[in-house]
Amino acid sequence: MGSEITELVGKNKPNDAGLTVQQERFAREYVADRDPIKAYAAAGYASKDASTDRKKANDILALPIMQRRIAQLENSGNIAETISREEYHNKILATYEAAMADGDYAAANKAMELIGKAMNFLIEEKRTLNINATVPSDKAAKVESIKRLGKLAGVTIDLQDETPAR
Repeated sequence: MGSEITELVGKNKPNDAGLTVQQERFAREYVADRDPIKAYAAAGYASKDASTDRKKANDILALPIMQRRIAQLENSGNIAETISREEYHNKILATYEAAMADGDYAAANKAMELIGKAMNFLIEEKRTLNINATVPSDKAAKVESIKRLGKLAGVTIDLQDETPAR
């Protein structure tokens, strides 16, 4: 059991959380995917066979130090700490490709929507046009109509009365 723990904990110098670089990667990948086998492979652990990988991935996941780190990452509230923008994009792109291969066009469309949002392609811009003008005082009714129309169009209109100064 001692050598298994050494293998599970790793031989590298631990970080501030007490994990090796490889374990930290495992924790971050697990938080991103919630799949211990994918996290195990992404962290660079040697792959012997699926059964061994599954057992070792679950053994690593069960370590109290790993559970604490996963909880820290999940509670951090900062997605940038757990997944980079590039990793996010790649995961959504992989989802899109898998959905297209499976003929699941609704999932593929949703993945493309998420990619578009992440790349700011689907941001609706609201522009404001401010109009400042001076209007004769006898046109007050028309000014109010123009202001109401402007408000409907999302335009701010500031019209000043042309009453002469005394």
